[in-house]
Amino acid sequence: MLPISTDAPIYYFPFATIGLIFINVVCLLMTELGSPDAFELWGPWALEHGNGLHPLQWVTSNFIHAGFEHPGQSHEG
Repeated sequence: MLPISTDAPIYYFPFATIGLIFINVVCLLMTELGSPDAFELWGPWALEHGNGLHPLQWVTSNFIHAGFEHPGQSHEG
């Protein structure tokens, strides 16, 4: 699953791609290793449907993980 090599020419080092992967891993670890009530911490950054227009949530919700097996699903009950 991991790309070892490519026959396509690479002109620039993928700083942005590696940065986004790093941010996602850090956010996943923060939500997995955090308290059981982690939703209170990252809940305001999650995308909420029907609660007004919040464009910042369109970006921040991409980094929120509700669990290792199910990224992006809320723990609301």
